[in-house]
Order: sequence, then structure tokens, then C-alpha cells
Amino acid sequence: MAKLPDYIDKTDKKAVAEYFIKQRQMAEYEKYYLEAINNLEKQYLDLYGDFNRYNTEIGDHLISQGWKVENIALLTWRIWKP
Repeated sequence: MAKLPDYIDKTDKKAVAEYFIKQRQMAEYEKYYLEAINNLEKQYLDLYGDFNRYNTEIGDHLISQGWKVENIALLTWRIWKP
């Protein structure tokens, strides 16, 4: 089993499950964006919509994994893989 961060109570089954569900979601988003970038001829992907407002967890996760996330226009975000 993967190691849990210290801030999660290991006896709280709900917290443990939520942590692993969130980790799985973030991995799936990262995989989706990586596949999308690899299918393009460019080294980046443009995302349209309010990425920062609705997807702050995803953005924070991508940034922590070395991705570059930048607001390039109104409601337009560009992400580069690490």
C-alpha cells in the first residue's frame, strides 16, 4: 500500500479513500493532458474555460509535478508538459 501523508489519519477509512481517489483523479488528468499534447505537433495544449476557478486542484497538482500552466488570454490557458 502506498504511503499516506502525515496529515491523514490512517484509521479514518473515509479520509484514506478520499485521498486515494483524489490521487487517481489527478493521475488520470495528467495522463489525459500528456496524451493530448503527444498527439499534437506542438509542445503545449490550450485549454478554454475558467481553468483557474474550477480546476485549482488540477492546476496546483500539475504545477507541483513540473508542468507549466499560464493564462494566455481571457478564459484561455496553456499548459506545457514537464
